[in-house]
Amino acid sequence: PGSKGPCPAVAMEVLRILPGWEAVAAWVHPQAEDIATEPVAEGTLPGLANLGSTCFANSVFQCLLNTPGWFPEACLAFSTFEESSQSKKAALGRAFQALAREYGSRAGGALQRSNASLRNMKVAIAAIDPQYAGCQQQDAYEFLGCLLEGLEEGFGALLRGAGEAPSPSAGVIRAICGVATLTRRECHGCSSCFEVDRVTDTALRLPLLSPAAQFDPQLREQEEAAPISLQELLDASQQPETIEGYDCDACRARSAAEGTEHVRTSVTQHGNVIAETR
Repeated sequence: PGSKGPCPAVAMEVLRILPGWEAVAAWVHPQAEDIATEPVAEGTLPGLANLGSTCFANSVFQCLLNTPGWFPEACLAFSTFEESSQSKKAALGRAFQALAREYGSRAGGALQRSNASLRNMKVAIAAIDPQYAGCQQQDAYEFLGCLLEGLEEGFGALLRGAGEAPSPSAGVIRAICGVATLTRRECHGCSSCFEVDRVTDTALRLPLLSPAAQFDPQLREQEEAAPISLQELLDASQQPETIEGYDCDACRARSAAEGTEHVRTSVTQHGNVIAETR
């Protein structure tokens, strides 16, 4: 009493030494026959070896390295960084370029813990942010932001080295894997619809807590304990709001054309509308 008994794997091994074990196993576990006849997979599991609890980093690396489009190809430009450059941006760019090259050459294989490009990548990102120097588990989303921002600065250094002046609003990383959002407004006075505040970022900045919960400890505790989906976060960030006393340019132009006094009106605003993804 109180014992959970042998685990299923051990029980199956015991059954295998008995005569007619296949029939017994099929009666005890209807799927046992399928398990017994399933061929054993051969070969090496592809991917990146963990350097401690670095699965958060490996998942980000593999997503980026397998992203369709120009991202891996663009990173090859970091090979033009001179080895004499001691900047952190240059080191991060060179390390990621080497990792991309090594990863591509091992299609269907794995990069082991001893792989130099994998270890150099960890050192390079730790130089950008010391919290990644150890082997502790970290947040993958924050790591992605740190990596992309570091690579963006690296591309900026590359362009400056080539005699070009990179524009902060047209970064290479954002041009390759950015997401554009905007705010859409509908005027209640003239019924015109227009878009403002268009920005391109490397990720959607979605608050995990409602505005009210940020100032109410009890509500904050309730929201933190309740599960929430990505779709729910998107819906919450795109909830319409009404702005009173809005100075609409279209209404002002119409009043000037008609020779009437311009009156401020109200608008319905939809924020965080996804306009484009790359």
